[in-house]
Order: sequence, then C-alpha cells, then structure tokens
Amino acid sequence: MSESRDRLDLRACTSTLRSRNAGSFFVTIDAVFRSPDLYDAWRESGLLTSEALSAIFALESSALEVIWFPPASAVKLTLPRRQTAGGPDDHDTDGAQLFVLLLDLAIPTPVAASSTSR
Repeated sequence: MSESRDRLDLRACTSTLRSRNAGSFFVTIDAVFRSPDLYDAWRESGLLTSEALSAIFALESSALEVIWFPPASAVKLTLPRRQTAGGPDDHDTDGAQLFVLLLDLAIPTPVAASSTSR
C-alpha cells in the first residue's frame, strides 16, 4: 500500500483492483472502493475519466468506456485490446496485467484519510 501524508493512491483506496478479458477484443478493469466516501472522491477527482485515462493507455478517449456503479462503490473501465486475445502477438492472454498502469494514480489524502478502513 502506497500512501503519503498528502496523497492516497488507488491501490490503498480499493479492496479489489483487477483487469480481465472481456471477450477477444476488449479488457475490463474493475475497481471496488473501500467506502462510498472514497468512491465519491475518486469519481469527483476526474482521474478516472475516458479523457484522463486515454493518455495512460495511449488510446483515443472515445475508445474507453467508464461505467460508475454507486450501489457497489465500483467503477468498470472497458478498453480495446491491442492484440486479439490468444493471438500470436498477445503477451497478456488473460488481460490480467493492464490494471498495473493505474496503481500510482492518487487523490489528495484529506478527503480520503478517514475512509480507508472498512
């Protein structure tokens, strides 16, 4: 868990953070936040929007879909795979490594400091 006095990263704010195949041509990334307060803070931060994430994944923002799900304090990101799953140039057949690019995203701690334990 990586947190500093003034920043709280995504891995510290989530109980689940994973990526998986969504068929042969897409990958989804699921983030389930530890509390509704953390969910709200991340949603309002603007860090998990298709525009912000397009730079991280080197894709057009129109290729990314961000789905916020308040009842579960979760967000699902869907993006196209660079290679067809299981194809000869595919280095991540299960799509399980993609979430790592998000681990160091961080929000200011004051909003989240009291919400990390559930």
